[in-house]
Amino acid sequence: MDFSCYVTIKNLTNKLFSLVSCTADQGTYNPQPLPPEIKSQGGQIFFTLSGDFSSGSGGSVTYSAGAKQISFDYKCPSIYENIISVSLNQTEFIVTYYGTNKFIVWNPDSSNWGPPNNFFYRGHPLNILFVIKELQG
Repeated sequence: MDFSCYVTIKNLTNKLFSLVSCTADQGTYNPQPLPPEIKSQGGQIFFTLSGDFSSGSGGSVTYSAGAKQISFDYKCPSIYENIISVSLNQTEFIVTYYGTNKFIVWNPDSSNWGPPNNFFYRGHPLNILFVIKELQG
């Protein structure tokens, strides 16, 4: 069985995001090294944190636009519930996430991913889409 996290990050802002750090508590990243940048205005990256039944997968990646950082956390353990979370060190951006335990292809309105900021707590593998937008206001 596949206990991997398949992660897509889509950047809908006017800012370029650069890789700050990544961790793998369980599993192995592919590709290695991770994409160094997420281009602005629709740029996206994709990577996998591969895991197996003995350990599952779990980790995080942080990207920044200047001093503004966003940390994306994900976990697909073999026994416990899946986890998706986002940490922001500022209020300039908003991140919406989607998660499912089946393979999903991105479409422009995200309608095939199900409700935003909701995901399957159980089931494997974990497919995640993070969408970064600029906070309006």
